[in-house]
Amino acid sequence: MINRIKKYPLSQLLRPESDVVFQIYEFQRRYNWGPLQWDGFFKNLTRAKGGHYLGTIVCRTKSVDSFGNKKYDVVDGLQRLVTLCIILSTLYSMLRENKEFMDDEQLAEFNRIRLILKKTVSIIPQKPNRHLGAYNSLLVELGIFESDEETYYKKESRVFRAFSYFRERIEELVDFSEEPAITTILRIFEQINLAVVNIFEVSKPKDSDDYSLDRSEFPLLQANMNNGNEY
Repeated sequence: MINRIKKYPLSQLLRPESDVVFQIYEFQRRYNWGPLQWDGFFKNLTRAKGGHYLGTIVCRTKSVDSFGNKKYDVVDGLQRLVTLCIILSTLYSMLRENKEFMDDEQLAEFNRIRLILKKTVSIIPQKPNRHLGAYNSLLVELGIFESDEETYYKKESRVFRAFSYFRERIEELVDFSEEPAITTILRIFEQINLAVVNIFEVSKPKDSDDYSLDRSEFPLLQANMNNGNEY
């Protein structure tokens, strides 16, 4: 059942005060983007004018918790959401290395990114599939979360390769910029905030455990996802 489709700027969704939390269950599908998709996604996010259209994220409204947070199960959009979070993780990592040189305003933005990573997107590990667990381990490595469990953030994981790829891309932008490194990194964060995304809410049938969605059944959804780059 279709509930609604609505366009949001990332600045509204990606904020510590947001009442929206996206939940991704590992059994849904694998994170399989590679350099070609990373390159297109990053170029569009960081283009000078900003405001890149990220396409449509299909979600099932799951619940509202005791804090008033609306939790969404992500049905379609895993690749974009995880890639976005890896980029934010990379920005956070690079800012953390320069933390001692930040002024109060820059420190506030640094902490803002940390809170976004801590709250906005939750990846729920399901053993034995740990392909997305590497993302959670990355957050442990960066000090976003604490964990007593053995981390499995491996260099051969696709998440690690994405993190290294975006690190190189951001370092290139820093090297070619006449601005201080911190300013350039935070400007990239500002450009990300200008991007927009459609959130398409559907209701899960009461007698179904199927998380898949046949897009052909929903012409409005198909039209929106075909509008511009599907990144």
